[in-house]
Amino acid sequence: YIEKKESFIFHVLGDFEEDGDIWIANIRDSSVKKLTNDNNLREQQPDFYIDSDGQIKITYVGVKRYGTISNQIPSGDIYLSDLSGNNIEKLTSYEVGTFKPITSPDGKSIAYMHAIYDDNFENILQTDIETINISTKKITKIAQNSYSILVGWIK
Repeated sequence: YIEKKESFIFHVLGDFEEDGDIWIANIRDSSVKKLTNDNNLREQQPDFYIDSDGQIKITYVGVKRYGTISNQIPSGDIYLSDLSGNNIEKLTSYEVGTFKPITSPDGKSIAYMHAIYDDNFENILQTDIETINISTKKITKIAQNSYSILVGWIK
């Protein structure tokens, strides 16, 4: 059982083949629950919001576990999950490139960085800031070829 006000989410770091998976910990009773379990993805960089029904939703980046990725930035696609981890939805289809997802306070959009790589996926050619509307899946490019880092939403 996870109490909203007494829990936090985190991802585990480790070796290239072993890191990933989003976990939820309850500080009151020290219980931990593994949220993600996809053997093909390293799940990382979690964020969360509470939807209009009061349900906790978690956004994160899913990176192919055994694929070629840049050593500059761990990046993949943006995913959305409920607290049970049973209802996972892939929101973007870049395969590689998205990182640092930040969910809007109203839970309607996710802002994220999108890296454009060279043909060998070794160097980043440009970094854009994009948003995705969670209900419509519409992606909007906010800034192109930016050297910015996302910090957070303003209510």
